[in-house]
Amino acid sequence: MPRIGNAVLVFDLVDRELREVPAELRIVNEAENNESSPETVFYIPAKTYPNGVMNSEVNIEKAGLYTAIVTFQDTNKSIRFPIRVGLWSRVLILSGVVVVMGVALGFLIFRRFQRR
Repeated sequence: MPRIGNAVLVFDLVDRELREVPAELRIVNEAENNESSPETVFYIPAKTYPNGVMNSEVNIEKAGLYTAIVTFQDTNKSIRFPIRVGLWSRVLILSGVVVVMGVALGFLIFRRFQRR
């Protein structure tokens, strides 16, 4: 997520068996992660999703590293999804620099051919 605030998270339960198993969603702040009790910033109690789509609107108020944890109650298995909120990544910065340099180079080439 490029910035803090509201976001819609959607998880597709592709496997038909998973649609019948109650699943809960919890989002924890990894920066505040104590091994015994990480800070939970969002929670949806376990329920079934017959259409196979878990979706919810969340509001994350601080930039940082978070993890969305989907736990299937009957199996006690969980899936973890890392989420970066409001953090610039190296790839994004590098992409921006390449675009700016490409536009500048294109402008210089255009001006040079325009003078001829």
